[in-house]
Amino acid sequence: VRGGEPIGEGGIHPMHGKRALHFEIRVAGNAEDPLRWLGDPPGELR
Repeated sequence: VRGGEPIGEGGIHPMHGKRALHFEIRVAGNAEDPLRWLGDPPGELR
């Protein structure tokens, strides 16, 4: 994650914060490695 850059490839937008970051992580994780999410319950993401 590059600090200070807007939302793009893993960037964090200061307006959206954790909510957008969690959404992007879940989308990327489900698309690239769904087994990772099945084996690791997203407790903190809720």
